[in-house]
Amino acid sequence: MVTGLALLVALLGVPDRAARGSPCPTWPAARFLATLPKDAIVAGDPYDLKCVPFTARRAVVISTQLAPAYEVDYFLHARERLYADLRAYYGRSVDAIADLRRRYGATHLWVRREAVEREMRAPRGQRWHPWQDPYGRYVRRLLRAGEPAVLRLPAACRIWQRGGAEIYDIACLSARPPTPARR
Repeated sequence: MVTGLALLVALLGVPDRAARGSPCPTWPAARFLATLPKDAIVAGDPYDLKCVPFTARRAVVISTQLAPAYEVDYFLHARERLYADLRAYYGRSVDAIADLRRRYGATHLWVRREAVEREMRAPRGQRWHPWQDPYGRYVRRLLRAGEPAVLRLPAACRIWQRGGAEIYDIACLSARPPTPARR
């Protein structure tokens, strides 16, 4: 009995020094996303969306956690979603964002302006490493084509903002004429 009690105290009293997994920070944007309707589907940078299903309890179009797969059909569908999401986030056309709504039911877009701008300035892409090709190569090609549409979305469609983080209503973006690219 004494041994069992000592073991229980040791297990409860010693912190887990070898925590597993990567932590999911609860960013202010994630707290806002948690207030959206339960059927909301969030689009954005696949890295940023990695934790949204856990922190905000909302579905995402695709994330870096959902993209890898061993089953062929799932892999092909996830790859298609990933390319569509990257095209919408790093591409020049607002139509690509609206396409996420039509194809995947996306309702909201999370944009981190400073991260996009940093990615544009980086010589080979800040987040996309050679071992992540073909996706990194695709993002770099999109950024070479010009300023991403996410940096020039209409303020009228923005439903939340804090610092460089913004959340947009994709239905609003879909209903508006495309904004010309800045030169």
